[in-house]
Amino acid sequence: IERDATTRDIGVRPNDEGGQGRIGAGLYTELPRRELGAAAAFSAAVRVNVERSAMLFFTLKQLFQGRISVRAFSGPIEISQFSRQAVASGAETFLTFLAFISLQLGILNLLPIPVLDGGHILILGVESVMRRDLSEQVKEKVMLAGLLILLTFFGVVITFDVLKLT
Repeated sequence: IERDATTRDIGVRPNDEGGQGRIGAGLYTELPRRELGAAAAFSAAVRVNVERSAMLFFTLKQLFQGRISVRAFSGPIEISQFSRQAVASGAETFLTFLAFISLQLGILNLLPIPVLDGGHILILGVESVMRRDLSEQVKEKVMLAGLLILLTFFGVVITFDVLKLT
């Protein structure tokens, strides 16, 4: 792995699942604890959310560059499995997981893809630069294209989610 411009070798031992070796991600079951004042807690929360947001943008960049596969994304099946693990690990882990999912969905919703809020903001920006409204037909076609992109992406992610079960 590469972190902070240093490369480190780590060993990964796959689990034997029905004769197939599998590696994957898991949830932290023990979170580091520190007592913080209100200002320090706010600062730490902002830092953690910025780091997690940066991780999402890094992952999307890697996807568009072809360095990772859509298989790396989790669909509803895998998310529910992680949710189950988080609940079993305790309320704090579960709430942390919910906050993580909420942050990721909020950021994704702001991407400039028509149909999403970010797409609406983009269209409003284009209209303000043009100083006129786009026609309803153009808006409809742009929204339909965005919807097709999202449905295709969701379909692929869910398909790989199901395939991970087998």
